[in-house]
Amino acid sequence: MSTSSVSAEVLWKKLPWAILLEAFWLIPAAFFSWLAMRPILQALEFSYLWSVLLFLMVSFTALRHLVFFKALLFYRYKWVKFGVFLLNMHLMVLIVHQQEEILQMVDLFDINNFGKLRSSIGIGKQGELMRYLGQLVTASATGALILLLLMEFRLIFSYWKVSRHRFSDMMQE
Repeated sequence: MSTSSVSAEVLWKKLPWAILLEAFWLIPAAFFSWLAMRPILQALEFSYLWSVLLFLMVSFTALRHLVFFKALLFYRYKWVKFGVFLLNMHLMVLIVHQQEEILQMVDLFDINNFGKLRSSIGIGKQGELMRYLGQLVTASATGALILLLLMEFRLIFSYWKVSRHRFSDMMQE
């Protein structure tokens, strides 16, 4: 039995645990996303909840994937890297579209465009909430876009590095 088949067999045994660990890491990302959105959710029934939650979750997850890229077992497969590469490109387009839509609504300075108020609040509080919403959307969507772009570069570099090693090994034979 060759060394590569043994390592592939070991990797396949560890992969379910890696996927379970990945699912576990979504819990802290969801918690911190909820903390960031809490002032908005307390004041109104937010109609763009899923969009902003997507921005925050993608930001937290992409940051973790960038930092722990080599430790994540599923990035050892080329097809997974390619799938994540394509998914990231689609996510970037979706995030830009959603960010533009939400920021256009923020520019209208009407809190009712974002959902029904849970209780009546003053004009000053509405302005504060709109500023917070604009800052949250801008920071989380821009952060998600930057992190996804860095992740794309990391995936390209990883593929290039593996291809370079394979090419040099092939040339030595």
